[in-house]
Amino acid sequence: MSLTNNRAIVRRYFAEVWNQGDVAVIDELVAPTYLRHNDSIPAGGVSGSDALKRIVTSERLTFPDLAQSIEDMISEADRVTVRLKSSGTMRGKLLEHEPTGKHFTIPAIHIIRLSDGRIQEEWLTVNVIGILSQLELTPALRQLLQPFSGQELPAASAQ
Repeated sequence: MSLTNNRAIVRRYFAEVWNQGDVAVIDELVAPTYLRHNDSIPAGGVSGSDALKRIVTSERLTFPDLAQSIEDMISEADRVTVRLKSSGTMRGKLLEHEPTGKHFTIPAIHIIRLSDGRIQEEWLTVNVIGILSQLELTPALRQLLQPFSGQELPAASAQ
């Protein structure tokens, strides 16, 4: 596939799958053997297009207004790199946390490898601390930061 076609596939991926939540499009754009690498989650990633459908569905339930706004796109050979702005409002439960109604906006980087007109593999770098902080999930943020702190973190302020 050409660089132009690969870029078009990636644009559709973010517009239709992530921004609109149309998981049916995954069958067209993403290989069944898809691999997603994400250092922000304990397992390190997921495999399979069905797992991606579950992730998209879950994230859209938590953040129904989730938006991925592409700011830069660079393509070479079989890879497309995207720098985007990700935002959403927490309207659903996130792990054990009830909805906060708070909005987040963070930068993210995706490197996507395509073959035969489909997304085969994706590497994701996302600012998890920024999300937790903006959603005011301070217990989770405090727990995440504690191992890196040489001192006790201050208590969250009452609202």
